[in-house]
Amino acid sequence: MNLVTLKPILAAAEAGGYAVPAFNTSDPFFTKAILNAAAKLHSPVILATSEKAIAFATLPVIVSSVKALAEPLSILVVLHLDHGKKPKVVKQCIELGYTSVMFDGSMLPFEENLAVTKELAELSHSKGLTIEAEVGRVGGAEDYVELHDVLLADPLEAARFAGETGVDALAVAFGNAHGLPQAKEELHFDILEAVHRQTG
Repeated sequence: MNLVTLKPILAAAEAGGYAVPAFNTSDPFFTKAILNAAAKLHSPVILATSEKAIAFATLPVIVSSVKALAEPLSILVVLHLDHGKKPKVVKQCIELGYTSVMFDGSMLPFEENLAVTKELAELSHSKGLTIEAEVGRVGGAEDYVELHDVLLADPLEAARFAGETGVDALAVAFGNAHGLPQAKEELHFDILEAVHRQTG
């Protein structure tokens, strides 16, 4: 099976100095188009689903269709929950066949975000899966995410967060936005670089 966690494709991407595309999907037609394009380009790909997509398509349909469509291809594919805000949904994805999940506790107080993320990271890792979390608060609007109260990541907080939770990847708020570009959007690459130095 060529469904993998984030670990092998992100490690290869960092070593090779390239990005890995992540596309949100909500039905088998979108999924097939994404996978066919990735296979044509010999690219690993992250197939992401939001909580809204899960409510629309249902988890069993998403998991079975991704497995069936990915199996004949010779590329690495991650089935990833994108911005899971409800721990219950994150746990369902873990149990029903996702290879990676994201818990987005960015709207919670820092200590609560850390505690819930740590619990979900332990569960994910016990099942052999990877988990992503968010530090800071990314603004913009996409699916159920609509935030105008942006909070740039603090590299020292990010280091503590990564160290105590054991997450495999971080979504970092450095002026980036969900969906369409925001008015006066400014990317702070110094924050991104500092988080990388602090967390690896």
